[in-house]
Amino acid sequence: MPYTDSLAHYYDLSTPVALPDLGVVGGNPGTGANIASNPVGIHGNSRCAEFNGNNSNYNLGDVAELNAVTAFTIAFWMRQDVLASFDRIFWKYDDVNNNIFIFTLAGPIMRCQVVDGIPVTASFDYSTVVSAGQWHHVAWVFDGSGVGNADRLMCYVDATPVALGYVGTIPATTANLLGIDAIIGDISNSFDGLLDAFAIFSAPLTNLQVTDHMLATRQERL
Repeated sequence: MPYTDSLAHYYDLSTPVALPDLGVVGGNPGTGANIASNPVGIHGNSRCAEFNGNNSNYNLGDVAELNAVTAFTIAFWMRQDVLASFDRIFWKYDDVNNNIFIFTLAGPIMRCQVVDGIPVTASFDYSTVVSAGQWHHVAWVFDGSGVGNADRLMCYVDATPVALGYVGTIPATTANLLGIDAIIGDISNSFDGLLDAFAIFSAPLTNLQVTDHMLATRQERL
């Protein structure tokens, strides 16, 4: 089965309101707010979204493929204006003990949380692989079948695996976040910069598949 069969939702981020979900499964096209559209995206065309670092957000609705599941991949292109700032990139957040959360903060650190009952984190110094004002492809891969933390939650930047530091034990299953909306950005501390080709898969992509996704989206083949 080709990995694209597990593509649950795809947002090309080409318009500030009702960004089209080109999802294989369909789903809620979502609602955007305070987003500037049509700056030049990763493929050289005017199709991506500019988030203002404050109240830019895109509500994707309740993404079922992240509720009480044993695997997912969240992949996207980012061009952050300033590194080491508290920028919320993506979250599906019920409370501190039940959430999926991707963000950056001072350090500079990029962090992902997959929390089901007990707060746990995976993070790394992303300034070693990411430069401000430049496009980078990021993929966070969750595989609850893994034996340890390093096999359960992984990150690839520009299709290269990065070494993560973990606090706590990554769970085998995500929290049941039924009824909780998934958000790109936020009403405060939103991502500051450009985002493009935001994809949610229901499977854990391999390094080779992440590479293919990076190349396909860069060439506007997806």
